[in-house]
Amino acid sequence: MQTVNTHQHQPTSKVFTERVAVDIPKTVWTDEDVLELQIGMIKSAINDVRDGRKSKLMQREAKRWLLEDDYIHPLSFCNCCRSVGLDAELLRSMLSRLLKGGFENESI
Repeated sequence: MQTVNTHQHQPTSKVFTERVAVDIPKTVWTDEDVLELQIGMIKSAINDVRDGRKSKLMQREAKRWLLEDDYIHPLSFCNCCRSVGLDAELLRSMLSRLLKGGFENESI
């Protein structure tokens, strides 16, 4: 029978903690970086919905993100559109026409 130590080893050394903190580079996001991310998220979701090779789950998740009227979460579709100067409702309408009405009417 093997004995298993259930106590997890937690580093308590100040030197260890400081070294780990120093070794992890800080990422600095510029406004331009955030806008590029938001544009990329919008493009990716639209491509996921349109691409028949994507899994049904991926298509549903993309569709759900595109259809949510969420202005609380910073990376929601509505807030991404607002940040990059796009009209979320107009984009949804255009996407629905592109998909021949199958965008809004299908269950998510």
